[in-house]
Amino acid sequence: MTLGPPLTVLGGLTFDLPLTGARGLTSGLSPKGPSPFYVINEVIPMRFPVALHTDDGKSYGVTVPDIPGCFSAGDNEDEALDNAKEAILGHLEVLAELGNDIPSARPIAQHRSNADYEGAVWGFVEVDITPFLGKAEKINITVPSLVLRQIDRYVQDHPEAARSRSAFLTEAALEHMRKAHQVESPGG
Repeated sequence: MTLGPPLTVLGGLTFDLPLTGARGLTSGLSPKGPSPFYVINEVIPMRFPVALHTDDGKSYGVTVPDIPGCFSAGDNEDEALDNAKEAILGHLEVLAELGNDIPSARPIAQHRSNADYEGAVWGFVEVDITPFLGKAEKINITVPSLVLRQIDRYVQDHPEAARSRSAFLTEAALEHMRKAHQVESPGG
C-alpha cells in the first residue's frame, strides 16, 4: 500500500493515509448551488496476502490466511489468483450479510512462520471493501477547530489521498484499526 506523507495533528497524533485506489466525489445540488454535503464514491482497497501451493507446478491451490475458510484454486497461477479474488469477495459478502467484521489484511511476514504455509509462493489480491462496509451514515462529531482546519487543508492540498473530510476520517480510522490489529495479533 502506498502511503502519502504523514499528517501530524494537535497532540502529536500521526496518520498515514493510503494513496491507492480510485476515488470520486459528487457535490450535492440545491436550488442555491452546490451543497456542502457530499456523496462519497470511494473505493477503499485492501490487499490480502495469499499463499499459493502446487504439487505439480501447473495447478495451484490458494489459501487466504486472513480470512478463515477462504480457499480457491486454478489451473495456473493467474487463474488461481483470479479465483482467489472471487473467493475473497464471496466471503466478505457473507461476513457483511451476517453483520460480522471484515478481517484486516496483515503483512505476509506475519504468516511466513505458520507451518501451514511452508513452501508457499506468496502474492496479493486487492479487493474493494467499500461494498461491505455498509451504508454511509451521517454523524455529528466534535473536533478541535485547529484539527479540523488541518484536515481541510490536507484534503485540499492532497486530493489524491482523500477527496473530502468524510473520506479522510474514514480512511484514517480504518488505517488506525488496521495497525492496532497488527499489534494485537503479531505472527498470525
